Amino acid sequence: MANPHVKYFKARFTGILHVHEHALLPFYQVNHLEWEQLKFTDVIEIKSYDFWEEQTNNSWSRKVVKPYKNNVLSSQVVWNWPKITQAKAFPWIRGVKWRLPRMVRRTQVIINVEENTVINDVLHSVVLKRIEVLDAKDTWNGAYQRASGQALFQLHTAPPVVKKKVIKPSASSISAEAVSDPSVLSTNTASSIGITDISSLTEPEVLKSRTIAPAQQPLLRSVKGNTWWRILMLLWLFFCLWKAPALIVPSLLLFGLIAFIRYFRKSALAIISSVLILGILAVGIIYLLPNASTQQESVKTEDGTIKISPPKPNKEKDLISDKSITWWDFIQNKYALNYGTSATRYFESTQFHDQQFKAIKATNNLEFYGQLYRQLDLNDVKKLDSVIIKLQQNATRKQLNAVQTAEMVCTFVQEIPYFLVHDFDCKTAVAESNSDFMVEYHRSNKPCLPEVPGGVQSPYEFMHNLKGDCDTRSLLAFTILRSMGIPASVWISEAYGHSVLGVGLPVSTGFYKEINGVKHYAVELTAKGFRLGMISPEQQVRNNWDIALFVN
Repeated sequence: MANPHVKYFKARFTGILHVHEHALLPFYQVNHLEWEQLKFTDVIEIKSYDFWEEQTNNSWSRKVVKPYKNNVLSSQVVWNWPKITQAKAFPWIRGVKWRLPRMVRRTQVIINVEENTVINDVLHSVVLKRIEVLDAKDTWNGAYQRASGQALFQLHTAPPVVKKKVIKPSASSISAEAVSDPSVLSTNTASSIGITDISSLTEPEVLKSRTIAPAQQPLLRSVKGNTWWRILMLLWLFFCLWKAPALIVPSLLLFGLIAFIRYFRKSALAIISSVLILGILAVGIIYLLPNASTQQESVKTEDGTIKISPPKPNKEKDLISDKSITWWDFIQNKYALNYGTSATRYFESTQFHDQQFKAIKATNNLEFYGQLYRQLDLNDVKKLDSVIIKLQQNATRKQLNAVQTAEMVCTFVQEIPYFLVHDFDCKTAVAESNSDFMVEYHRSNKPCLPEVPGGVQSPYEFMHNLKGDCDTRSLLAFTILRSMGIPASVWISEAYGHSVLGVGLPVSTGFYKEINGVKHYAVELTAKGFRLGMISPEQQVRNNWDIALFVN
């Protein structure tokens, strides 16, 4: 339903425009012109027009054109967008020219109604079409020219004041005194007249046009809606800055998409539907080819050092072995850890390990190793208190967040050389194994640690002799991260004959499994350079991995 307080008009116009640098009509972007004066003649009221559809390449449009008042109140700041420039000698070379904001005057708008009657009021949804420069060679002050064309604009009238038992006066009921003295006209009387034909306005009504069509209260509903929209958008952005900075970029993208739809409508729907279809196809391809999204390259880190001192007896007649390890993380932080292990505590851990291995009763490998890992973790965690405290101090000193702290622990374990651990002697393990890796490992005469129950060392055993393979490393990292309050898990795979660590922290990309609603990102600990979410591309099938131990 049309708004009865919005009147649509069509007219001819002549005006004075300010010509910018390189402004050659019609090739210049007409919508960037500045008008010093606009004079409308041959004004005719029409039924309606579409503001957006009337805009063409050779048109100038503004949602609101406020009239010129004086040099102080009519000045406004114009923000200039960066301009694309090109070199004269090499037109294919382009650059960006940054332009500062500047103060300009509002346009002086004159609407001729009768021979000696004009209206100077706020215009809405103004479109200037078929702009032609008059006397293109005739400019003055170096930058001003005259132009003419066709104009479309709106005038907004104030709604009548509704009161009980009020008789609206007609145009003929205005007294002669009111005609001779415009101040006699009351606000209610003037506002109740309304504009039906712009040419029917008499001089007193023109003088009171500020009451009839107040610039401060435009009646387009979209203007009020835009105001609330902008307020809510700013409040949401301030909230994101305060509580959730990660939502700023998605929010800006969403607001930009909404603005794109509002301004381009039909074409925007076609573009958005195309983007959605392409997005669905992309998600489908990523889902069908999981390796494409999780395959990453390892990151090279600096080589550290490991020093192991010969055992020395202490006052309690125990043998203490001092160790010093230095390493670098992925952001070039250097760390050092100095600690000592006791021979007595080591033998206590090995005896407990052997007892638990014989006592566990399980129906499958996942249940067996889950129980074994849990018992070894709980038994050795207190023996590693001094090591965990020093690692936590390193994280505090470097001001690391949770993800960086987890990567510090992972790079620490990765720095320790790989050492294969068997539950039988090395020859028997190779003979009974179907692993090409194990055969190649021993063919290269690399060392191994035989006769270890379950083929895994407990955390304290590993920190004592620094000999460990995949699950030994994963279990040590799990014990340290759990003590630091970081969610972690130990993964095992019969298909790959391998074990990796899982870290339940938010990582942008990588291979993960969801455990009770928390994403645990896998990380390879048997080689250097693997960050959270990175394992071998050939081992990235989720169904081949089982969770033996976890904490959220």
